[in-house]
Amino acid sequence: MSIRLGFGIVLGVLSAALSLMYGAALMPAAAGVDQRNDAVYPPQSIPILFSHQRHLALGVGCVLCHSAIEDSVVPMGAPFPNHDQCGLCHLMNLPDVSKLYPKATCDACHENYIAGEEPARIMASPANLSFAHKTHIEAGIECTTCHVNMEQVTIANTQQLPRMKECVSCHDKRRISTACITCHPAFNERLLTDQVPAGFMPSGAQMPDDHSLEWLNSHGVAARMDPQRCMACHGQNRCLDCHDAVGKPDKVHPGDWILLHPRRARSAGSSCQSCHRTESFCADCHRAVGLHSADPLQPGGLGVHPPGWVDLPITREHHRFAAQRNITQCSACHEVDSCGRCHSTLSFGGFGVTPHGPGFKAERLYKRNPASCWSCHSVDDPLLTTLGEQ
Repeated sequence: MSIRLGFGIVLGVLSAALSLMYGAALMPAAAGVDQRNDAVYPPQSIPILFSHQRHLALGVGCVLCHSAIEDSVVPMGAPFPNHDQCGLCHLMNLPDVSKLYPKATCDACHENYIAGEEPARIMASPANLSFAHKTHIEAGIECTTCHVNMEQVTIANTQQLPRMKECVSCHDKRRISTACITCHPAFNERLLTDQVPAGFMPSGAQMPDDHSLEWLNSHGVAARMDPQRCMACHGQNRCLDCHDAVGKPDKVHPGDWILLHPRRARSAGSSCQSCHRTESFCADCHRAVGLHSADPLQPGGLGVHPPGWVDLPITREHHRFAAQRNITQCSACHEVDSCGRCHSTLSFGGFGVTPHGPGFKAERLYKRNPASCWSCHSVDDPLLTTLGEQ
């Protein structure tokens, strides 16, 4: 028997008759305030008449009742004292227990006890965490550091179990890992994030540093490099919510993404490749819509444009009007050279098809920014030389 346990027994027996047993009214365990998450701490049913406040006030140590905790290396669902431990003070095996003090009758501890019937069972499942009481006790951490307000409650419940911010704060101070997998493993073939309501999802200091606003676009690369890290918190169903191809989530791409995506693909191709493979996904889709031709102006290369897009006479389906309305949409697939193939002057290698309508003020544009003219005209183009003299 350890010295600490022996001292606790003596202290518990000697103090049992103190008048504090009749102390002030007790405060019940807090309810409805800052509730713990059921996915981490499963709901409990503890049909026992007991007061932590009175026992602690009498000097009864935690390990006198919870002796199994000292060697525990896994979460314990019911680290409650058995009859033998309670019997150290409550001498329930003696005759005529109704006259003993402290009380030792069955109804003194078992709520709604009916003589001759089995008392209601305690229901308390282990916390869904990786946790070792033994490690924390050996590190010198006091019980009340994690289990708060014990001196003020009757029956303790999940409200007296630690919250994540308290665990993380302590780990930070002691330079112990705060990675999710340190405390939140997979369990029952399901992962923690599959069971936690949205309001309890990690946020702020508990969110990994790389889970920034850009994470939605860049997480694919990280997932391929170290999938086990992702699986510490997320099940495969979390991936399938977006990647099952049943529906495209709007938070990933906007509704007009099919028209705008080439621009993003050229400027940030690696971001696209976190989810899409160029040699398969992109190529297959481009072939399907007729974008496989090396020359987009030749038959078979205009799958995304309606008939009459580049033809004469000009109709309302002509690309001219689309370019005037939203040239940015055109730039998703085309660069300036694409326009220049038709609109550059003959001396500059084009077909000399002017993009300028009636009343175009060429001299005004040239004086403001001559470089814009050089996209279609050579520097020594007589037309530009004339403008420069005006």
